[in-house]
Amino acid sequence: MSGMDHGVAARPVAARSRAILDAVSEIAAAIRQASASTIAGLAVDRARGLVGADGAVVYSWDDSARCLVPLYESASNTRASNLRPGQGMVGLAFESGHAVTSPDYRSWPGALRQSSARGMRAAAAVPLTIDGHAVGALGVWRDEPGEFESDALDLLTLFASLVAPVLEATRAAEAGEERLEVMSALNEIGRATAAVQNPAEICAMLIASAGELLGGVACAVALIDEREPTEGLCLPGPGFEMESARALELARLALDADAPIVEPGIIAVPLQSAANRLGALVVHQTDQDADRHLLELLTFAGGGQPSLRGPQ
Repeated sequence: MSGMDHGVAARPVAARSRAILDAVSEIAAAIRQASASTIAGLAVDRARGLVGADGAVVYSWDDSARCLVPLYESASNTRASNLRPGQGMVGLAFESGHAVTSPDYRSWPGALRQSSARGMRAAAAVPLTIDGHAVGALGVWRDEPGEFESDALDLLTLFASLVAPVLEATRAAEAGEERLEVMSALNEIGRATAAVQNPAEICAMLIASAGELLGGVACAVALIDEREPTEGLCLPGPGFEMESARALELARLALDADAPIVEPGIIAVPLQSAANRLGALVVHQTDQDADRHLLELLTFAGGGQPSLRGPQ
């Protein structure tokens, strides 16, 4: 049995209002020196306290990847994964723009296996909205079955609406900084490859720049041959331990889907244009946290294609 106090409805209105103001004030005060994940972490902690939850998670909408990405979650034996709109309770709250709740998540029709494995029973999710537009979602849960009181849901909805602008402002600032770094790296590659016509040399430059940009992660460029669909060439960077056949398989999947392939510890971003299917830039991290690089990798891969297209 959890030691959390679930008696939200019994708290006086003034006390609940003060709790919300204190929580939002703390989050707003941290915006100048905190990252989006830090802001999301504060939101998770305060949401748990406000509604007597045992766990919480904050998701943000990634427009480039067209999915919801977890920014911060309570510690558990299961890691939150990217979600499509309408997928799971968080995805449904985001898509519908309304709170979604269940007294026992395990029996909820839209339950996700990884969420059930986390031990979720009573569960609720509300959208993070700005001017009626959803930019993410906040999910909470308890370790025991039971209803989230209507007061608790109202409190959570209000809290989410106040946190959303702070979180989105932080994410926008980070995205701007990241884009400048990506553009600088691509500019360097463009200058360096101006006189190079060897695909292997250009791939080596892309791999080195991508690895440095993403904090030293292991990368590879997997090139496919449209004339021989089963053939291809994998050019790995330092520390890239994935087998070439697997990297080429991911490249083909990404090209066929015309979208990134995201798995635990792996991202494959397609390298292609309207007339050329080149392959994929593949990131492999054994720490299972590769998907945090998705936005930077999408931008980088898109900008790096012109350098490869001529020699290819």
